[in-house]
Amino acid sequence: YELMVQLRQSPSRRRIPVMVVTSRAGAKHRDRALKEGASAFLTKPVQEDQLIAAVEQLIGTEAPRPAAPVA
Repeated sequence: YELMVQLRQSPSRRRIPVMVVTSRAGAKHRDRALKEGASAFLTKPVQEDQLIAAVEQLIGTEAPRPAAPVA
């Protein structure tokens, strides 16, 4: 959380997207991460499509999809 707070307090770094990927699925952890400045919050295990969608949303573009699953 401390890194997110520092990023959000810096005018030059405020807009850097931060994705939290954690095994802690509780609402209190999600709420705190979002309160402290997380741009996205995912819980493990993360599905590939879920991760790609979250990254696409954060960077504002759609990534090309591989024809076959990546191992």
